Amino acid sequence: MAGKYIPGTNVVYTVTATNAGRSDAIGALVEDVMPTGTTGSWTAVYSAGASGAAASGTGNISQTVTIPKGGTITYTVTVVVPSGRTGNLYNKATITKPVGSNEVGTDPNEADVTDIQESEVDLKITKTNTGGGKYTPGTNVVYTITASNAGRSDAIGALVEDVMPTGTTGSWTAVYSAGASGAAASGTGNISQLVTIPKGGTITYTVTVVVPSGRTGNLYNKATITKPVGSNEVGTDPNEADVTDTQNSITDLKVTKTISSMAPEAGSAVTFKITVVNGGPSDASGVKVTDLLKSGYTFLSAVPSVGTYNATTGIWTIGNLIYNQTVDLTVVARVVPDASAANYVNTAVVSGNETDPVSTNNTATVNPTPVQVVDLAITKVINNTTPDVGSEVTFTLKVRNNGPSRATNVVVNDLLKAGYTFVAATPSIGSYNAATGLWQIVSLEANDEVTINIKAKVNPDLAPSAYVNTATVAADQVEHITNNNTATVSPIPVPVADLQIAKTASSNTPSINTNVVFTLTATNNGPSSATGVSVSELLKAGYTFVSATASTGTYNNATGIWTIGNLASGASATLKVTALVKATGPYDNTATITGTEKDPIPANNTVTITPVPQATPIAVNDEVKICGGGNATIIDVLANDQKSVADLESNNCSDHQTTNKW
Repeated sequence: MAGKYIPGTNVVYTVTATNAGRSDAIGALVEDVMPTGTTGSWTAVYSAGASGAAASGTGNISQTVTIPKGGTITYTVTVVVPSGRTGNLYNKATITKPVGSNEVGTDPNEADVTDIQESEVDLKITKTNTGGGKYTPGTNVVYTITASNAGRSDAIGALVEDVMPTGTTGSWTAVYSAGASGAAASGTGNISQLVTIPKGGTITYTVTVVVPSGRTGNLYNKATITKPVGSNEVGTDPNEADVTDTQNSITDLKVTKTISSMAPEAGSAVTFKITVVNGGPSDASGVKVTDLLKSGYTFLSAVPSVGTYNATTGIWTIGNLIYNQTVDLTVVARVVPDASAANYVNTAVVSGNETDPVSTNNTATVNPTPVQVVDLAITKVINNTTPDVGSEVTFTLKVRNNGPSRATNVVVNDLLKAGYTFVAATPSIGSYNAATGLWQIVSLEANDEVTINIKAKVNPDLAPSAYVNTATVAADQVEHITNNNTATVSPIPVPVADLQIAKTASSNTPSINTNVVFTLTATNNGPSSATGVSVSELLKAGYTFVSATASTGTYNNATGIWTIGNLASGASATLKVTALVKATGPYDNTATITGTEKDPIPANNTVTITPVPQATPIAVNDEVKICGGGNATIIDVLANDQKSVADLESNNCSDHQTTNKW
C-alpha cells in the first residue's frame, strides 16, 4: 500500500493481529520495526481475551502474546519523522505462530506500507539596506537578506539568488542558524547558492555593494528564493524581495588630524598632520581649513600638499577639491612648557561652498597631554674636606632647574649620617627637617637656583662611610638627565684626642736613701679614641728604679716608656713608679704623653716635678756647758754633723747636762 508522508510530521500506523483458528495462539510473536531514521512509540489494546507483556512501549515492537480463538490485538504505532528525512518511508509488521502450532489459514502473517516523501515548505525572503532608500556614490551599501523556512519539512536544495546592482561589485557573508547550511560562508559578486533550510531555520546574508564614485541613477537590487524540486510551497510568504535606492550627491568634506605624540615633552617639536578628503560624489570648491595654533605651541614650519597656509590666521587655503581627492598639511610646532591644558588642544575645521550633510567629520581635534620635563641639578660642597673630629662643618647645597618646565614638589633628601650631629640649617627657600633630612623646596621655575647651608658637628670614632654625605633631588616631572640629581661629599675627618698627663710624688721633699712614689695619670679628653698611646717616664740619675705598677699596659724602666695602647675618650690610666732617692741628682722628673691622633692641646702633654730631697743628719758630739745662771749661749749643733746617727752629749756641768741626738 503506497501513501505519502510529510517530513517533520508524525505518521500513525494501525497494526491489527487476530486469531481465526480453532485453538488459542499462546506465545505468538508480533514484530514491527520503525522506519529507518525515525523514532516512535506504540500502544496495544487487547480484546476478547488476548494478552501481552505490555500495553505500550517505545521504538520497535517485538512482543510475545496470547491471542485466543476470536481474539484481537490492535497496535497504534506513532512514527516521528524528522523534518529533514528524504526518500520513501517503509514499515513492515509480522506475526509468527507459536512453536508447536499449525497455521491452517491463508490470512497474511505480514503487512507493510510504503509512503512517498512529499515535503511542505514555507519559504520567505526579506531584504533591507542601511541607506534608508538613498545611496551615496563612492560608498558601500550594505543589504541584509534573510531566508527562512516556516514549513513543516526541511527545504533541501532551495536556491537563493541575489544579483549585484548594475555597475557595482561586492561581497557577501552568510550566517546559518538553527541547522541551516550552504556550500559557503562568504563569497564575492552575485549570490547563487543551493541551501538547506530546515523547519525553523534561517540564513542571514550580509551583502556589501561597492558603489563606484561615478555611478549615477537608481540602485536596484533583488533577492529570490526558489523551493526545492519535489517540494510543495504551502505558505503565502514572499519568495522575492527588492530594494531601490535613489542617488544622493553630496560633497562630504572630511578632516582628520594626527599628532606625532599624544604625550610630547615640553620643549620638543611635534608634527601635526591635517588630512582633508572629499567624500563626494561632487567636486568641492572654496575649500579651506582653519587651524590656528594656541599659546601652548610655537609655530616652526608648515608644508601643504596643495594651497597655502598662513600661520598668523591659521587658514589653509585649498580651493577646489575633486571627488575622492585627498590633500594634507604638515605643521611643525614646539611645545611651550607650563601652558594650561586648554592651550594644548588643537582643532582643525574644514568648510567648502557645497552642502555637506555630515558635519560631524568637518572638525578634527587632538588633545595631547604634554609631559613637563625638568633637569634638576644638585651640587654639594663642604667647607673642610678634612675636618677635625668635634669641629663644625658646613655643607652647601645648590639646586638648579635647567628646565624647560617648572618643577613642582621639589624635594631634596640630605639626611645626615651618624658621623654628624645636626646644628642648624639655613635654606634660601622652603624648609629643612633634620629628622627626615628632607628639604622641601615645593616649586622651582626653569633656570632658578636655590641654596641651603647645613651646619653639623663631626662625631668621633665612626667608619669612613658614616661621614659620606649624599644629597638627592627629585620632582614630579620627567627627567632624562639623572646623573646630576645626586651629589656626594666624602670628607675624611681627622681624629682628635686631647691627651693629658698628670704627675704627683708621694713627697716633694723626700729624704735621701728613702723611696719616693711617682703617680702618673694619663687621660684622654677626647673627642676621639686615642691609639698608640705611650708615656715617656725615664728616671734621671738622682733615682734608682725600684718597681712600677700600671693600671693599663706595661712600663719599661730601661727605656722609661709606659706603653698604654688604646685609650677611649674620657678614659684614664695610671702608673705608679717607686724609686730610691739617691744622694746626688738631678732630681727633676718629666713625663710626656703621645698618641697617633692629632692633639689639639699640646700644653698638657708634658708634666715635670722636681722633688727636693733632704739629707738625714748624724750628730757629732757637740758639747756646751751651761753653768750657773749665766746668759743663754747659742750653738750650731749641725755644723759638723755627718751622715750617721750618734749621740750628741754636753760636757759635764755642775748645774745641768744636755744630750742632743739627731
